Amino acid sequence: MAFRIMTVPFDSERGVFPDNELNTFLLDKKVMSYRVEFFIHAGKPYWSVFVQYEEIDDKSVEKLITSLGERQKLIFERLKDWRKEKGKELGMPAYIIFSNGQLVELAKRLPQTYEAMKFINGIGDKKVKSFGKEVLDILRTFEGNND
Repeated sequence: MAFRIMTVPFDSERGVFPDNELNTFLLDKKVMSYRVEFFIHAGKPYWSVFVQYEEIDDKSVEKLITSLGERQKLIFERLKDWRKEKGKELGMPAYIIFSNGQLVELAKRLPQTYEAMKFINGIGDKKVKSFGKEVLDILRTFEGNND
């Protein structure tokens, strides 16, 4: 498992913390854990991000998806559509919300509680608090529905 530490300074001209570099870096990574710290140095605000990750490639994600049963694929696609819309709503890349691997695991395991969601790698308190209710609502629509 590899790690990377990135420090993102505040861009006072644009009034934002530019996250392009971090988002680009994460495109082909499976985030195992992360930690974010805010600090001020010489009067300038910064975010420091520690990311522990594994490299992933499209073939390994495709293999995970093809291993799903038909019902699980339907659930995966529904979660993927939700994630895309949520990303648009929040103005963030969809993969930040949940990775494809996490969506596959949600479709396979069909957790019914917040605590059960946390057993999926990369889903912790923050993601459960932010997205747990919506994800569980989606998963519950498939409960007992074998169509």
